[in-house]
Amino acid sequence: MPNRLIDGLTSFDGRLSEVCMKIWQTVSHPLSPLVFYSGYVTVWWFFYLRTGYYLPALEAVALWISCWLTIRWMVADARRRQEVPCFDFGFLCVLMYPTSLIWYCISSRGWRGLLMLLLLSCLCLAPALLASVAVVLMH
Repeated sequence: MPNRLIDGLTSFDGRLSEVCMKIWQTVSHPLSPLVFYSGYVTVWWFFYLRTGYYLPALEAVALWISCWLTIRWMVADARRRQEVPCFDFGFLCVLMYPTSLIWYCISSRGWRGLLMLLLLSCLCLAPALLASVAVVLMH
């Protein structure tokens, strides 16, 4: 009888650790901070459009943070793939930001880099679009 209990606990512990590993892999992915931030900006845009209270400084900060997170993604993705082109890759990404994003996506993924650029563009444009649709549907 005690062996059955121990076997049940170890199998439960194994499944729990698998679920925890899946969650950790999802959260530690280089793109996840950009996705979480996109969700945050969606909520911010919703409240902005709902109340009409405009803060241009906050909008500029939101744009700057999304650019910084995109650059952070490029560097983290290059390290994860073990294909860092040069020692100062992060600095060069900051220096040549929009061009470096296009170059990195296409050079690291080939034609699928265009799909990655589309995904990143959607992550930057979707918050305003989703919030606008939500406000229109609420009226």
